[in-house]
Amino acid sequence: MSFVMGIFFKKPEEGSYTSCFAAASPTVRESAEKYKGAYFMPVGVITQPSPNSQRMDLQEELCETTEKYLVGELK
Repeated sequence: MSFVMGIFFKKPEEGSYTSCFAAASPTVRESAEKYKGAYFMPVGVITQPSPNSQRMDLQEELCETTEKYLVGELK
């Protein structure tokens, strides 16, 4: 199973690279307007988000589902 996981999934520290780049990079700090609200894929490369990520109905559904998990309605 770990072999399959290694092929399809990143390690947690690898998955955090983009967030760390956005939070701590001097490049982002120096060009804040360029990076504001941008989507990165891979680390540091501004890319257009997928069409599904821009669908308001899916955004609302994700928010509602997350709130239900946080208050314990879903298990």
